[in-house]
Amino acid sequence: MKNAIYIGKYAEGSKISPDGVIELPDSHLKIIRSYIVTSPPDTADALAQTIEDKIILILQDGNFWPVICKLSEEEAKKLTSALEEAINHKTNPNSKPGDDDFVQFNKKV
Repeated sequence: MKNAIYIGKYAEGSKISPDGVIELPDSHLKIIRSYIVTSPPDTADALAQTIEDKIILILQDGNFWPVICKLSEEEAKKLTSALEEAINHKTNPNSKPGDDDFVQFNKKV
């Protein structure tokens, strides 16, 4: 899995809080298959396009993609499985961290 965070849009101005938080109230997740990559204009293969056959999970903020995760099919299947486990996970609603019956779902994908 290849992940990247692009903060250029947020580096200037007051988008970043003193705690380092960037609020994205108008953002949403987006999934695309077959990612078309365009080379930067100042490179030898300027504006050439290549296609990466990956499943791309994107956090989109307006027309900007600050978070991009490129997943193989196997990685996407593992993520799907982990999400299904999280959906089915039940924590006792009356318990809290530190209680014996408190079990938080936490899984690396």
